Amino acid sequence: MNLGFVAPDLRKIVRLHVGALVLYLHEDEVPLPDVRGLVDWRLCGTLSRLVQLGKITGAEGEVVLLPVGHRMACERLVLMGLGPRRDLAADDLDDAVRRALRALARMRVHSAAVALPGRPFGQTDPADAIASLLRVAPEEPEVDEIILLEDAAGQRAIGASLDLERRNG
Repeated sequence: MNLGFVAPDLRKIVRLHVGALVLYLHEDEVPLPDVRGLVDWRLCGTLSRLVQLGKITGAEGEVVLLPVGHRMACERLVLMGLGPRRDLAADDLDDAVRRALRALARMRVHSAAVALPGRPFGQTDPADAIASLLRVAPEEPEVDEIILLEDAAGQRAIGASLDLERRNG
């Protein structure tokens, strides 16, 4: 798996040429914060309208596939529900990442940009988030390029975790 980073900046996100952009939602996140709010703004409030209409709920296990048209360079947007806002244990992280990678593999998406659960501006520690991705990614080898949406601090923390992982073999 090839792993890359891009800052969670709208100008950079809209230029990502990937098969899908994956974002996670909790049930009780209104208005949409962080990267999700930026993407919603770029899509002219489509996500907010769908949440208000109850078409997107953020319920645990929910998977929503949306076209993005000409507004973004990625081919599609995938929204993954996480249920109520809470701290995510390692098993919860693994399950959420696993569901996203399986959905991507079923759609035959080989490259994706992903804001891991609770990242980039959330409550999940970057080391925990990357550990989850590294545990789960071998289950879906079809998804062979993942670009993580991370701020500079998150990129440094994940880089340090990856270096430690490589040294420990």
